[in-house]
Amino acid sequence: MTNYREKTVNSFNGIFIFDTRFPSKEELIQPSTEEYWTTITDEQGRRCDLYTEMNYDSIQQIQYYITTRRFYEDNALVEELKTTIDLRYTYPQELERLLVANGFELLHIYNDWDGNELQEDCYSMVVVCQKKR
Repeated sequence: MTNYREKTVNSFNGIFIFDTRFPSKEELIQPSTEEYWTTITDEQGRRCDLYTEMNYDSIQQIQYYITTRRFYEDNALVEELKTTIDLRYTYPQELERLLVANGFELLHIYNDWDGNELQEDCYSMVVVCQKKR
């Protein structure tokens, strides 16, 4: 990977494209209490109710997610699983400063891989940049 990186990303004028989370207002203002999200059927045929809980640390710019899966057989709870993920958000202007500080020029930020324009209600950013030094 290091050799590949040297020949592509770190080469002068090399193009680097990546996808990262966009800190949408909708996600950041979610209540910090457990909320029902959806119901699915798992591969064993059990009903699974999914719940989410989110807390946003505005100083660290980290969204802490807890997803709870409650599995039911014949309407009786038989299993509960909790998973967590911590998402570090970077805002577009901050991202541009980070890229410039590391020798890249920001060419464009898109909403998706189809090249749609970034909007306030987006959930991801597809970033296109070019190595300048």
